Amino acid sequence: MKLTNLFALMVGLVLTVNAYAQTPATKPLTIGEQVPDLTYNLHIGDEEENIRLSDFKGKLILLDFWGVDCPTCIQEMPHMLELQEKFKDRIKVILVTQDSKEDIAILWKNLAHSIENAKKYVKAGSRLPFIVSDTTLRTLFRPTTLGEHVWIDGDRLFRALTHPTTTIAANIQDFLDGKKVKLYNVETPHISLSDPLTWLDPKNKLQDHVAFYSLIMHRIEATIGWVPELAIGRDSITKKLTQIRLLNKSAVELYEYAHFKDFVPLYKVLLKVKDPSDFFLNTDDDLKTYQWQENHQYCYALKIPATGNLDACQIMRQDLDRYFHYTSKVEYVKVKCLILKQTTKGTIKPSKSASYSILNKVTPNGLVRVFKKVHIRSLMEHLQSIAAYHDKFIELVDETGYKGKFDAEVPGFEDPEFAKKITVPTLQSALKLYGLGLEEGYRIRKRLVITGN
Repeated sequence: MKLTNLFALMVGLVLTVNAYAQTPATKPLTIGEQVPDLTYNLHIGDEEENIRLSDFKGKLILLDFWGVDCPTCIQEMPHMLELQEKFKDRIKVILVTQDSKEDIAILWKNLAHSIENAKKYVKAGSRLPFIVSDTTLRTLFRPTTLGEHVWIDGDRLFRALTHPTTTIAANIQDFLDGKKVKLYNVETPHISLSDPLTWLDPKNKLQDHVAFYSLIMHRIEATIGWVPELAIGRDSITKKLTQIRLLNKSAVELYEYAHFKDFVPLYKVLLKVKDPSDFFLNTDDDLKTYQWQENHQYCYALKIPATGNLDACQIMRQDLDRYFHYTSKVEYVKVKCLILKQTTKGTIKPSKSASYSILNKVTPNGLVRVFKKVHIRSLMEHLQSIAAYHDKFIELVDETGYKGKFDAEVPGFEDPEFAKKITVPTLQSALKLYGLGLEEGYRIRKRLVITGN
């Protein structure tokens, strides 16, 4: 069961803390600084009590930054409750969110019917204090993502901003005993996509003197707030592409942009390499995906003068080939495809539907995608998405020659596991009813060819 469903019942029982005296002028803290002695209004049911951070003098305070759209944060709540109960009055666990009580109430209303197996989350939510509608603590500690923890010692000194994996009983015991604890502080670099040199050194004062550069970096975590993954710059007069900035992209995505100035489906790429896993990972496992991204995502930035004959994308292609030790070019090659054809010319029947629609229909044999008054390209997009779950590098080619609109019903899917169960023979049987055939074959197609060891 999804964790967000479990949160529905928990919302009605939470112990909440509303912070007041939160001021936008509060300055971010660095490790070792003392946390301001802010006042909070503590709500427990219908009762409330004003408290200050100094009320927790001598205790370890753990702030857990979470959000209503963060299932993993909710999953951690029982663990945080266990720590609170184990160490009793030696620590104080407080859950902090930017979401308002109204946001939480809306979530509760939407998920009110999904409460099975929610007891441990309800228990945690009813016993741990919350700070809602927070702005001050986020400003003070600058967490990079939801789920991170702030450690504040008994003298209100900011000791660490950590990943949740650090918050375990052994570390807390050592901390309370005055022993040295490796808390794996989260780094919070200030990243500016419009000025990529800050990736290297935020204090660099030479940016205005740089006329030309290109750089490649390994994956970096963005600072607070949403950061776009692509930005370009053009000369205001000539419109020449003079700047490219890409954040946290795979090697194949970098190559795609260098050759097409866009990101394209994987079937438009032909890998002639020893280890394709350097370019993509074929898995639905979130943990494996994250681990792969840490080792196989890169940042690229380039700036060239507006004058002269330099070509930004050509330089980018050369940079990538040199760095990854591959060669890349766009050419026409013979590749295996899935080909959609008319079984006999003129067998596709024109649509009799009144209007265009694409809907899902549940039948005893499974989910069906219903197309009414559509062009072939709509069906092609659906079939291509199914094919991609079996082979990301195979292209569906339209050789029907049909230009009109038609109706059809073919197997549909709700998630990848359903899509993987839809085979080519299954599609062939469904398409046959509408005068269409689907077969494997080889065709000459335009591909980005990447070659190397």
